[in-house]
Amino acid sequence: MKTAFTSIFALLCTVCTSAEPSLSGHSLQLVKASRPLVVDNFTQPERAGRRLTRGEWKIAGEIGSCTQDEELFKKYRDHGPAIWYDQDFQDAIIHFEFQPSSECQQFVFTVNGKDGHVFRFVTNETATDIRAWDVNHQGKRLVADGPGLAKEKWTPVTVELAGTKASLQIGDSYKMTVEDSSYAVPKIVVGVSFHHGTLKLRNFQLFEAATK
Repeated sequence: MKTAFTSIFALLCTVCTSAEPSLSGHSLQLVKASRPLVVDNFTQPERAGRRLTRGEWKIAGEIGSCTQDEELFKKYRDHGPAIWYDQDFQDAIIHFEFQPSSECQQFVFTVNGKDGHVFRFVTNETATDIRAWDVNHQGKRLVADGPGLAKEKWTPVTVELAGTKASLQIGDSYKMTVEDSSYAVPKIVVGVSFHHGTLKLRNFQLFEAATK
């Protein structure tokens, strides 16, 4: 009886802790969490809704990792390995941690709608830019002076999408909120990709958001 009670208690604790995102010290800027839509701790090699593309991804030790294959990079027209999550949502909180190797030159986070890209930030070796797309689906940079890649270390990232606004937090100090009318559309896919070297990813969370 005691063993059964302990198991039930542990399960309830797991449910309780999964009701709020674990943000690695970040605080929410625009929204509050409603319910989890994707919580990927990388404990299973296969997961419904997760697509491992353009490279040989390994799932082990609660980490997803991949080293770029240069031939595949050429095949996919200079697009590196990517992880995609197929999930319908509107406003959301997305949080994860990533670690680029010393050879990595670029990290990309993307949110797509049914008509293509909606939100993106791109971090290279010197800076980060935040992007939106106009009515003709032409990309535009809203911010271009964020931090560069912190290589060989884990960096937490939190993205909040709320109507026409988006908030981005990278690491311990960078916070930026931008606004564009194109953000206020239904979203269907979220994911990350990179160029060159190796990328490690852990603690990927997508929570439905409720406006504060």
